[in-house]
Amino acid sequence: MNNEMKGSNKIEKEGVMLNEKAVERTQDAVMPVFAARKDEQGWEPRFPVMEWPYSRRENDQDSPAEKREEEYENEKKEGVMKKMIGMLMGSTERETKPGFTKGGSAMFRKLFGMAVLAAMFVSFASLVTPAYAATSQTAYIVLRCTVTLSVSLVTPNTSFMLGDVSAGTTVYSTDGIVLRNDSLGAICNWSLYIDTNTSLNGWTLSNCPGLNQVAISGVFQKLNVPANFDVVRDSFDATPRYYLDVADGGAFACGDYTNEGFNNVESKILPNMYSTTRSDRKLWIKVQTPQAVTDQYQRTILLVITGTMAG
Repeated sequence: MNNEMKGSNKIEKEGVMLNEKAVERTQDAVMPVFAARKDEQGWEPRFPVMEWPYSRRENDQDSPAEKREEEYENEKKEGVMKKMIGMLMGSTERETKPGFTKGGSAMFRKLFGMAVLAAMFVSFASLVTPAYAATSQTAYIVLRCTVTLSVSLVTPNTSFMLGDVSAGTTVYSTDGIVLRNDSLGAICNWSLYIDTNTSLNGWTLSNCPGLNQVAISGVFQKLNVPANFDVVRDSFDATPRYYLDVADGGAFACGDYTNEGFNNVESKILPNMYSTTRSDRKLWIKVQTPQAVTDQYQRTILLVITGTMAG
């Protein structure tokens, strides 16, 4: 009986020893594999309880086999890392390809390795650098540019003095009247019309003369050219008509001031405070007297020029 107990104890010890060696060889072995093994005498060894995956207790020490395994793994990793760095930096001896020298190939490998390492560093930096969302705010700048509109007649000529003119006659002004945009900061357009309510004294206004009927037209031009007057486009009316350059229909225009207007539009007159040479326009008139009249009174006909914003 004692011999059997001793044999049993021996088998248990051997089983435990076998189990420890097996754990040292395969640290990740599954416990049921050991439980299924039996020794030659049919005894099933009693193994200590193991968890999956196998873990040591706090007070357990690494076995010599575990230490050797860990050192081997570290050496292998270190060797692989050294080999990779050596390949990148050109320290590994390689056979040169035909047409290349060893020095040139090594230099290329070094440059290539440095580029790869730089790219790896940039990638790593982009991973570790936190990305912050951009935010913005809006501020408003509110203002209004103010101007003072003004149009003036430049002396000495401020009126068209035609004197005595026979009925049924066409007469042109002997000189023009200079109009100026003397606004403070305003690019202007001018509108023109005849005040028929107080100045005609029984005459009527038309684009062709008749009985007690007068026709008056005007053109902005530098010199008096009778051929520039158009009986339809340039005739004054009892309602305001805007001075327009030739490209827009040519009302009161002949193209003499095209290069002097804002954006080369002659009817957009620049202010005198901005340009003293491009703020003036010279107006010439043509008068066709009535074919017959009922009186010989002198009439002072009012021509009204109004400056507006040339928007």
